[in-house]
Amino acid sequence: MRKLFRFSISLFFFTLLVILILPLFIDKEEVIEKLNNKIKDDYGLNISFDKNVDISFIPYPTLKINDLIYLDENTRIDLSVKKLNLITSWRSIFNFDPEIVSLEIYSPYLRINSNKITRSNKIHMYYVNNSINNQFKQIDDILKKIEFIKIADGKIENLQKGGFFFEEIDLTVRGKNKIECVGAFSIKKLFSEFRLSLNGDQLSSLDFILQQKIKNKNKIDYAGKISFERNSLLIDGEVKSKFLDINEFLTSSFSILYMNQDRIFISNDFKLKIKGSLNFKVEKIGFNNFSLVNNQFLLNFDNQSLKIKNYSAKVDNSLVKGEIAYGINNNQLNGVMKISDFFLDEKLYGKTKFDLYDGYASCEIFFSSMLDDYDFEKIIDKTRSEGMCKIGKIKFKGLNLNKLASNVDEIKTLSNLLEFLKFEKFEGTSNLDSIVFNFVTKNSFLRIKDLKAEHKNLKLNSNGKYHIINDQINVDTDAFFKTTKYNNLPPLGINLSGSSKEYKVSYDFDKLKEKLFNESINKILKEQKSIVIDPGSIKDFLKNRKKEKIDPDEIIDFFIN
Repeated sequence: MRKLFRFSISLFFFTLLVILILPLFIDKEEVIEKLNNKIKDDYGLNISFDKNVDISFIPYPTLKINDLIYLDENTRIDLSVKKLNLITSWRSIFNFDPEIVSLEIYSPYLRINSNKITRSNKIHMYYVNNSINNQFKQIDDILKKIEFIKIADGKIENLQKGGFFFEEIDLTVRGKNKIECVGAFSIKKLFSEFRLSLNGDQLSSLDFILQQKIKNKNKIDYAGKISFERNSLLIDGEVKSKFLDINEFLTSSFSILYMNQDRIFISNDFKLKIKGSLNFKVEKIGFNNFSLVNNQFLLNFDNQSLKIKNYSAKVDNSLVKGEIAYGINNNQLNGVMKISDFFLDEKLYGKTKFDLYDGYASCEIFFSSMLDDYDFEKIIDKTRSEGMCKIGKIKFKGLNLNKLASNVDEIKTLSNLLEFLKFEKFEGTSNLDSIVFNFVTKNSFLRIKDLKAEHKNLKLNSNGKYHIINDQINVDTDAFFKTTKYNNLPPLGINLSGSSKEYKVSYDFDKLKEKLFNESINKILKEQKSIVIDPGSIKDFLKNRKKEKIDPDEIIDFFIN
């Protein structure tokens, strides 16, 4: 037993020594030639690499290759790899038929070179001259032969302006009987980081889990099945998220649409058909001061279009519904949105001098736009929409209409009249019965058409416009007062202009005050037979007027002042 033990120990160290010195006796040029032939025969790949390869046998026989380059004139892509480790098994070595069982790929850089790709100027397509069936079979054969693949710090770039650029790719792939892939990557243009998991019995049908983080704030989880059937790529699954900032999400989404101009097709006579369906459930979407909760919709997509169907969400107790369709080839966006019983909270809408709040609004909007340019202002300029809003009982901040109407009816003296014409004393809040208006957006302008507001003592007719980009508003309103004694008063003109944050309000009293002045004076004279005026005031008034004729409005203003 002691002799057997010594023999075993001696044999072990002798074997170890042979393994350590064996690389010194290996003809590297012959190894390189056989390696090239092996890769070409087994995988159909033509590669070139640095002839200074390293060979080691601990812990497994490994061939270490530096600066590998793969150029494929058929697929019109090129691949460079900083370091590649080909690992085989001892069993295959002893059987004198080395087989690659593992691959370790460091810093691979896959480029789609636009200079080598046939391109259609009309719709910006790239054509890759290869069969998708052959590509899938080739990859599937590789995965069945290789047990383990590791990719570290990889990149994939479409060299065309606006194309995708995948960075920081780290993947581990296990093949043979079952495909398992786990990894991560980032797309800087989408401000996003991704984590990926794939598994399945074969490459043509895989279960996937994908997690996306946008600016490390918004997290989106995708899960489902991806499969390939008869030249069609099918995706079916669901998407979940607890919170999305709509501004950040749309920035990422617009980037996708912009980069989609560089669409890749697989051959001159073959086009990969993509068809998918994803059910979205987002607990909360934040948009400035608003929050949409319980967001649900179905996203259907293919090579021609993206369609959002059956969108529904809630804003407080109001319901939002809509549908949107986007044409990929023409960049045309169309949709309809409806909101029911949206509450105008005083906390958000009662902050300015004139405002509407504490009421419920229902609106419907039809819209269309062109998304052919990654420029927000240009997109707004190309957006067209029209719609209508109805608001029930709501509070109007700015004037106490009941008090104003009561004071009109109580004008019995000149002093009553003069006090009434000082509208500042009627500041307050009124309850409007209803508001109805139509609106249109075109060329960056939002136009309010035929706004009508009802109150027992007032009717408002408004028209105006708002420039969305420049934040400039101009609205003209005719206010028709109706009291117990006065049913046909001329309108009070109200103009609102400026920005949404700093605007000014001006009034046109001319017709209204002339009517009130004339009728009030007549009533006063009928009842009191005389009007007493300070003669000193009249003297000063006439003294400061050098012209022969005096505007009647100046006389009225004199009384007011």
